[in-house]
Amino acid sequence: MAYLKVLPVVTNTHLNNLIKYITRVDKTDGRVFVSAAGCRVETAIKDFKKIREISGKQRGLVAHQLVRSFPAGEVDPEQAQQMAEELAARMLPGHQYIVCTHVDRDHIHTLSLIHISEPTRQAEIS
Repeated sequence: MAYLKVLPVVTNTHLNNLIKYITRVDKTDGRVFVSAAGCRVETAIKDFKKIREISGKQRGLVAHQLVRSFPAGEVDPEQAQQMAEELAARMLPGHQYIVCTHVDRDHIHTLSLIHISEPTRQAEIS
Protein backbone atom coordinates (compact mmCIF):
# COMPACT_ATOMS: atom_id res chain seq x y z
CA MET A 1 0.00 0.00 0.00
CA ALA A 2 1.26 3.46 -0.90
CA TYR A 3 1.79 6.12 1.70
CA LEU A 4 1.44 9.87 1.35
CA LYS A 5 3.23 12.58 3.31
CA VAL A 6 2.30 16.25 3.10
CA LEU A 7 5.07 18.58 4.23
CA PRO A 8 5.16 22.36 4.52
CA VAL A 9 7.60 24.46 2.52
CA VAL A 10 8.06 27.73 4.40
CA THR A 11 11.07 29.43 2.82
CA ASN A 12 11.94 30.47 -0.70
CA THR A 13 15.34 28.77 -0.36
CA HIS A 14 13.68 25.48 0.55
CA LEU A 15 11.29 25.82 -2.40
CA ASN A 16 14.11 26.55 -4.84
CA ASN A 17 16.16 23.61 -3.57
CA LEU A 18 13.16 21.27 -3.83
CA ILE A 19 12.39 22.31 -7.40
CA LYS A 20 15.99 21.61 -8.39
CA TYR A 21 15.94 18.26 -6.59
CA ILE A 22 12.60 16.85 -7.71
CA THR A 23 13.21 17.71 -11.39
CA ARG A 24 16.67 16.11 -11.56
CA VAL A 25 17.19 14.30 -14.85
CA ASP A 26 18.83 11.28 -13.19
CA LYS A 27 15.77 10.68 -11.00
CA THR A 28 12.99 11.30 -13.54
CA ASP A 29 14.21 9.21 -16.47
CA GLY A 30 15.50 12.20 -18.39
CA ARG A 31 12.55 14.34 -17.26
CA VAL A 32 10.06 12.01 -18.95
CA PHE A 33 8.12 11.97 -15.67
CA VAL A 34 7.94 15.70 -14.98
CA SER A 35 4.92 17.91 -15.54
CA ALA A 36 3.67 21.27 -14.41
CA ALA A 37 0.52 23.37 -14.32
CA GLY A 38 0.35 27.14 -14.16
CA CYS A 39 4.09 27.42 -14.71
CA ARG A 40 6.86 26.01 -16.85
CA VAL A 41 9.24 23.46 -15.31
CA GLU A 42 12.26 25.23 -16.79
CA THR A 43 11.28 28.57 -15.24
CA ALA A 44 9.28 27.42 -12.20
CA ILE A 45 11.50 29.15 -9.66
CA LYS A 46 11.03 32.49 -11.44
CA ASP A 47 7.33 31.82 -12.12
CA PHE A 48 6.60 31.02 -8.47
CA LYS A 49 8.59 34.05 -7.32
CA LYS A 50 6.72 36.37 -9.68
CA ILE A 51 3.34 35.23 -8.35
CA ARG A 52 4.53 35.70 -4.75
CA GLU A 53 5.68 39.24 -5.58
CA ILE A 54 2.43 40.12 -7.36
CA SER A 55 0.33 38.79 -4.50
CA GLY A 56 2.51 40.39 -1.81
CA LYS A 57 2.93 37.03 -0.04
CA GLN A 58 6.61 36.94 0.81
CA ARG A 59 6.28 35.25 4.21
CA GLY A 60 4.60 32.22 5.66
CA LEU A 61 3.69 29.01 3.90
CA VAL A 62 5.10 28.96 0.38
CA ALA A 63 4.08 25.51 -0.88
CA HIS A 64 2.98 22.02 0.06
CA GLN A 65 5.32 19.17 -0.73
CA LEU A 66 3.59 15.84 -1.33
CA VAL A 67 5.60 12.64 -1.28
CA ARG A 68 3.81 9.48 -2.33
CA SER A 69 5.76 6.25 -2.20
CA PHE A 70 4.63 2.91 -3.62
CA PRO A 71 5.90 -0.58 -2.79
CA ALA A 72 8.02 -2.10 -5.54
CA GLY A 73 5.85 -3.42 -8.37
CA GLU A 74 2.58 -1.82 -7.21
CA VAL A 75 2.44 0.78 -10.00
CA ASP A 76 4.40 1.69 -13.07
CA PRO A 77 5.84 5.21 -13.51
CA GLU A 78 3.06 6.32 -15.85
CA GLN A 79 0.36 5.35 -13.35
CA ALA A 80 2.17 7.04 -10.48
CA GLN A 81 2.63 10.24 -12.49
CA GLN A 82 -1.03 10.33 -13.51
CA MET A 83 -2.24 9.78 -9.94
CA ALA A 84 0.05 12.54 -8.65
CA GLU A 85 -1.13 15.00 -11.31
CA GLU A 86 -4.78 14.27 -10.47
CA LEU A 87 -4.17 14.66 -6.73
CA ALA A 88 -2.37 18.00 -7.16
CA ALA A 89 -5.10 19.35 -9.43
CA ARG A 90 -7.82 18.33 -6.98
CA MET A 91 -6.11 19.58 -3.82
CA LEU A 92 -5.77 23.20 -4.93
CA PRO A 93 -7.43 23.78 -8.29
CA GLY A 94 -5.92 26.58 -10.33
CA HIS A 95 -2.68 26.72 -8.35
CA GLN A 96 0.79 26.29 -9.79
CA TYR A 97 2.34 22.87 -9.27
CA ILE A 98 5.12 20.59 -10.40
CA VAL A 99 4.74 16.81 -10.31
CA CYS A 100 7.66 14.44 -10.75
CA THR A 101 7.97 10.69 -10.55
CA HIS A 102 11.31 9.36 -9.42
CA VAL A 103 12.33 6.04 -10.90
CA ASP A 104 15.87 5.84 -9.53
CA ARG A 105 15.06 3.37 -6.73
CA ASP A 106 13.41 -0.03 -6.59
CA HIS A 107 10.19 1.65 -5.46
CA ILE A 108 8.41 4.36 -7.46
CA HIS A 109 7.75 7.61 -5.64
CA THR A 110 6.22 10.89 -6.70
CA LEU A 111 7.12 14.32 -5.45
CA SER A 112 4.81 17.24 -5.98
CA LEU A 113 5.15 20.89 -5.11
CA ILE A 114 1.92 22.81 -4.96
CA HIS A 115 2.59 26.54 -4.79
CA ILE A 116 0.39 28.51 -2.43
CA SER A 117 -0.48 31.28 -4.82
CA GLU A 118 -3.51 33.12 -5.99
CA PRO A 119 -5.05 31.16 -8.87
CA THR A 120 -6.47 34.32 -10.43
CA ARG A 121 -2.93 35.64 -10.93
CA GLN A 122 -1.74 32.78 -13.16
CA ALA A 123 -2.42 34.64 -16.42
CA GLU A 124 0.07 37.30 -15.35
CA ILE A 125 3.06 34.99 -15.86
CA SER A 126 2.08 33.70 -19.31
